[in-house]
Order: sequence, then C-alpha cells, then structure tokens
Amino acid sequence: MNEHEEFSFDLDDKTMSGLLKKAKRKNTLRTALISASVTLVMVVGGFFGYIRIDSYNRDRTFFDLETITKITQPNVEHMLQTPAPFAAGLLHNGLSIQTYKVIEGIPVRWETQMYEYSLWGSFQQLNRGLSITLEEGTSEINANYNPQTFQRELEFFLPFLTYKEYQNDLPLLAKMDGQAAELSLSFDKPYTVAEIEAMLPAGVHPQWYWVDAYYNKATLLPHEIEVDVKRPDGTVFKVPQTVRTDSPEHARSVYGFDARSGETEANFLQALDLGLSINHMHHDEFERIYNYLRGDKTKPTTADVKILGVVVTGTAQDLQKLEGAPYLKASVLGVTVDLP
Repeated sequence: MNEHEEFSFDLDDKTMSGLLKKAKRKNTLRTALISASVTLVMVVGGFFGYIRIDSYNRDRTFFDLETITKITQPNVEHMLQTPAPFAAGLLHNGLSIQTYKVIEGIPVRWETQMYEYSLWGSFQQLNRGLSITLEEGTSEINANYNPQTFQRELEFFLPFLTYKEYQNDLPLLAKMDGQAAELSLSFDKPYTVAEIEAMLPAGVHPQWYWVDAYYNKATLLPHEIEVDVKRPDGTVFKVPQTVRTDSPEHARSVYGFDARSGETEANFLQALDLGLSINHMHHDEFERIYNYLRGDKTKPTTADVKILGVVVTGTAQDLQKLEGAPYLKASVLGVTVDLP
C-alpha cells in the first residue's frame, strides 16, 4: 500500500447500528455505576452523619437535663446511662430517664421521665402528668400523689405569703412505726445552711435545700386588679378585685440544691454559672435566677442565696422530733418506705 492508496470501510447500516448500541450500553452502564457509587456514598455518608447528629443531640439533651436538675427536682436522683429510645423518627428521637429517691439509705423507684429531642437540638418532656389530688379529712389542703408511683409528692409554703391554712403532716408520723420518710419543711424566714444544720434535731437529715429564686414575687403577693362587669343594659364597668396566691409550691416548680454531699450556697451559684455557660434549653431560666440574686451587683454572692426550706429524711420516730419547732411554718410528707 502506497501513500496514494486509501482505506476503505465498507460498513453496512446494521453493523454501524450494532456498534453504536454497544457504545451506548457501555456509556449507560458507566453512568449507572457512577450514579450508584455516588448514591451509595451519599446514603452511607448521610446515615453516619445522621447518627453523629443524633448522638450529639442526645448527649446535649442529657447534658441540659443534668445541669437543670442540679437546681430542681427535690431529693430526686437520675440514672443518666444509655438512653432508651422510643418514638424514633427521621427528624426526632426519644429517650427515657429512670429516677429514684433515697430514703435513709433505701432507694425508692420514682418516675420514668420520657423526652423527645429533635434534629434541630430542641427537646420536650412527653409524660409530665398531673398529680393525683385527694381530699384529706376536713382540711382545705389536698394531698398530691405521683401518678406513676402513687407516693405522696412534696410541696412548699412561701414565708413571705400568708396562707389560709398551713399543712402539718408531723402527726401522721405517729402511725408509721417501722418506716422512714421524707418531709419538706417550710421555714418562717430564710436561713443559711450552717443555721439549718445546727437547728435540725439529731436523726433528721437534710437532703435538699429550697432556695428563694422568686424573681416574680409581685405576681405572688396579694395585688389589686380590675375586672370588667357587664350591666344588664350591656355597658361595662370595672370592679376592683384582690388576687392572692393560696396554693403551696409544688416540688416540680421550686429551685434549690443538693444537701447530701455537704454542699453549701456556693454550690448553687456554681450550678447557675454552669447553666449560664453551657445549658441550651434552659439558659433564660438560669439567667433570670442569676439576675434576681445579684440585684444591682455584678454577680451574686453566697449571702444572696436565701434558703426558704429543706427536704429531710429520717425514721418516723426521729422526724417526730420536729414537733413544735419554732422555725417551721409547714411540713409535707413525701415518699415513705418500710425499714428492713
């Protein structure tokens, strides 16, 4: 073949069509493999990314709960181990926390608290049930029972309010031979940790201190409001009315700090600092309490932490020593347990 000779490709239409189809199949297969690989990488990456975000939000929920419970939930311990998921979904997940109380060295099962947390970092408690309220004798004060355990719940009476009736559960202890219990004691005025430890009788053990964190005192104190009243002709006139709070503070709504480990007012301030620095969901509440305590100062001091009451435990016999204590305004019986 010399330079003047030309190549001759004698391909008919059928052969050419076959070659084109083969090339198209290869291209389609290559595209499918690339797409499948990209999809697989995205799915695997998305799955592990979701697991990572879910784990982060679960841990942050635990951490937020751990910081807020440092100043709430009197005499309640939390088992913050491996979460038990429920109500799982694409954008949310759930966890449950078992709580318990310790009465004179005896653990007593308390609530199972269930929470739902979202992919965006928020969370809420799903089973915050209402207390079971029962009338007791001729008293206007009703006893509240926990809906999960059917044990009595603690309540507190504010010293700066005057109630129509104060609860005194100390006489109940005389019928509790062979038992131990917790009591919430409401004082006549604020006291320090040192004063409380000195004035409690032997065998009466402080477990949790109730702190004055009432930045909203004005709404609790008796105050006048105007109520609209409609006349028969349809016109409206205003009538003054006094609003007063006569219900005790439920254990779910009070603030304080643990007493079992020998903590003092300084530990409450440390818990506030911790909540302000890292708590996500309850930051505003920490801030309101912090600002209330510090007043016009740069930061609060231990002298600003005023203790209004205490949760104590003891045998029924030892707790009866509180009868006639001049510093008590009220006493409310909580969880009871049989002694071994």
